[in-house]
Amino acid sequence: MALAMGMVYQGWNNTIEAMTVPHPNRPAALGGLRHLGKAERLQVEQTPYVPLHKCCNDPYWLYRIYSDTRVDVPALVDTLRDSFTANITLPLSAPVLAPDKPRNIHCNKIPDQAGDTVLSIRFDG
Repeated sequence: MALAMGMVYQGWNNTIEAMTVPHPNRPAALGGLRHLGKAERLQVEQTPYVPLHKCCNDPYWLYRIYSDTRVDVPALVDTLRDSFTANITLPLSAPVLAPDKPRNIHCNKIPDQAGDTVLSIRFDG
């Protein structure tokens, strides 16, 4: 898909666990683990990759997707440099893809128990 859009995709994984900043005290929908028993909470925290799961309520996925990552800038620059020097042949013409306009936009500021404010944006599209 990326090539069809005239882009080069270069994947990157954070392989240094110490660079991950989880938020286990947030609400469950934002990656928190307070709703889990101690054994399951420890298992989620100690599993480095998200196991196969069905969509959006999986605590392993939510915990990882809402964790922050301290970025190793030199490693990121190397990844970007590899992308720029990749020998990729792009198609002569790429389809024009544009998302639909969002409708019924609702923004809310939600304070969590850690004292952070989370911005929630919902829309139809």
